[in-house]
Parts: sequence; structure tokens; C-alpha cells
Amino acid sequence: MTGAPLPIWSPLPTATQLRLLRLVLAPSIEADDLDAWVKSVDLQNLDAGSVRLLPALYLRLAAAASITPGLRSCAAGIGAPSIEIE
Repeated sequence: MTGAPLPIWSPLPTATQLRLLRLVLAPSIEADDLDAWVKSVDLQNLDAGSVRLLPALYLRLAAAASITPGLRSCAAGIGAPSIEIE
């Protein structure tokens, strides 16, 4: 069998995934935490698990009126509902 070796699966989240989990599950979202996560990822090339959390993050941020343009376009691209913030 030829080709690249399969990646090693880990049951534990990476540091970037852990940041995202904290953003989705924390009682409140800190702007610094959101900025750190956004700067640490390429929103167009997220792993499948993180992509599945984006709609939840999007809705949390929309409720807090803190959607960034980059996150809005990425969430819209995966089918999250469009939410207008005044």
C-alpha cells in the first residue's frame, strides 16, 4: 500500500479546538478570546468537528451582537441562518 500515512486520531481536542469549545460553552464570550481563536485558524480550512460547532458559535455571537465579517461569511457558507444585527 502506498500513499501518505493516516493521521493519528486523538480523543482530546487540540488547543485551537479547545478555544472554540470554550467560546461556544462559556457563560460569556470575551472579545480577546474570540480574537485569539479567529487569528489562530483558517476559517476556510477548519476540521470537520470545528465546522460543526460554527453555527452554535454564530448564534451565540449574534445574540451578543459581536459577529465579525469573516465569521459571518464563513457561517453563511456552511448554512447557518442569516441574522441581521443593528
